[in-house]
Amino acid sequence: MSTETLRGKVKFEESNIKDLLSALDSLGGVRSSPIIGVVIPSPGVGYHNYLKWALADVREATVTSCKEEVHRLSTTAVMHARRALDCLIEQYMIRDCISHCEDPPKKTKPKNDYLLRRNIIDELTKIELQKLINLRNEMEHEFSTTDLDSSQRFVEFTKLIIPRMVERSNPSLGPCFFGSIMGGYGTKENRMRAWFSGWGKGPHLALSRLGSKPWIGILMEEDSVNAFVRRVSIKLQKKEDLLQVLDKAESIWGTEISPWQDSLWMEMAQLSGLEPTIESQS
Repeated sequence: MSTETLRGKVKFEESNIKDLLSALDSLGGVRSSPIIGVVIPSPGVGYHNYLKWALADVREATVTSCKEEVHRLSTTAVMHARRALDCLIEQYMIRDCISHCEDPPKKTKPKNDYLLRRNIIDELTKIELQKLINLRNEMEHEFSTTDLDSSQRFVEFTKLIIPRMVERSNPSLGPCFFGSIMGGYGTKENRMRAWFSGWGKGPHLALSRLGSKPWIGILMEEDSVNAFVRRVSIKLQKKEDLLQVLDKAESIWGTEISPWQDSLWMEMAQLSGLEPTIESQS
């Protein structure tokens, strides 16, 4: 297969979210084109480490004979378990670009509503999650400690629910392109390079998440290299409107994502004209 690249040219037109939804509604049916996405790293030290520390706190609390130390370890176990959940939820919001919207969920109930809305948790899990988070909030706001039994229940629930959430919905892959873009990546001149071979039959949905000004838009090809995009700035959108676009896109293209390194996808996006090059920015 040839790795010679074409240079695409994309014209942009600012649109509104209703036009995007209308355009997606007009597509109808299910499309077989793959979804291209990039890896979304876990924020900070990662939910895995917070959960590991919570489990270690509980284990240590069960063997110590000092009552004060039991309370301290039980309390820090709950804190670490809650941070594990917070970290995972933040990763989901980054994946869906909800963190860039003008009204990202900041409190527990809106975050849980978002998880339910995206089918990351079910209704029963949402209720149980709220009960346990209330325990943690009580400790934090009233500067209190907790007993070992309550701590064990919180940590055990967290240990069970996190893998279940990840199995239902992968937080580590975020979509960038719904549709058919021809090209690929491979080793060239002793390094991994991307190449662009043209546009497939559209319409397509592009989500620019790697730049400083994230946007989402409908792309229509004019020929093999030229296209135009009707887009909206994600920072100006309500989260519910963006979620409707993502729901509609997933109903058309599915949820299976082909992962790319973010540097390779950025190169592909620049070659195709979806993202500006350094030269064009200067």
